[in-house]
Parts: sequence; C-alpha cells; structure tokens
Amino acid sequence: MNKPVDKGIKASPEHSVATLQLLTLRRLQALYYAVLADFGMTATDWLLLESLHRHDAGQRMTDIAEYVRVELPLITRLVKAHAQAGLLSYERGVSDRRVKPVLLTSRGKAVVEQIEQELAKQSAVFEQTASKRQLEGYYKTLEHFAKYSLSD
Repeated sequence: MNKPVDKGIKASPEHSVATLQLLTLRRLQALYYAVLADFGMTATDWLLLESLHRHDAGQRMTDIAEYVRVELPLITRLVKAHAQAGLLSYERGVSDRRVKPVLLTSRGKAVVEQIEQELAKQSAVFEQTASKRQLEGYYKTLEHFAKYSLSD
C-alpha cells in the first residue's frame, strides 16, 4: 500500500488532499458529463474519439484501450457501435490481417470538433475564476497526473 508523501505542503486548512481532489472531480464531471450527454456520449466514448482525432493514421483497439484505461472488450463494443453510427471505420490491416486500425470518418471528425467546442465553453466557465499563472500550473499538474498510473 502506498504511504502518503510528506513534502511539507498543506493542501488546505479546511480539506484534506483527497477531499479537494474529489470535490474537483465532482465539479468537473458535472460540467463535462452534461455536454457529453447532449451528444449521447460517455466519458469513455469521448476519450476513444479524442484519441483517434489525435492519430490521423488510426489506432489499434488495444492501444485505445490502454490509453482510455479500460478493458479491450469495452473498446471493441464501443468501436462497433460508433462504426454503425458512421463515426468510425475499421478494416483489416494489409500487412497484418489480425490488426484492425480504427479511424475517424469525416462525420466522426465533425462530431469531435463540435464536442471540443462545447467542452471548451464549459472549461472557460470553470477557468474564468483562476489567474493565468494558476491555470498554467493546473494544466501542468493535470498533464503530470494524466500520465501517472497507479500500476506503474
């Protein structure tokens, strides 16, 4: 079991670190999940589509599952559902028939761009209370923890 690291920094006089993280999580979920729900998406759907948006050449389902941190069968089901909806395509690879690179369709790209615009609007609401310096630190912190894995 991991022990707390004492770096001599107090999170808040009122809240523990865990409480602050959970309160922030709840507020972010309220902002973002409502936008995703308007598009008929979950956070997992969004992470799948966003990952493909960043990889024009497509991705293997196993790579997507690793990025989203879910089991491969879930990604397989989501890919099939989004392919039926016309957002994704996948075909057997030419050099390795076992590999099925997944790609966004033009319709999928348009939906991702719409969602990104709406999420950016919600982020602006959330971020308007912070200074530029606070936001830069926040983004660096998010990037750090997004890469961190409990299993590493």
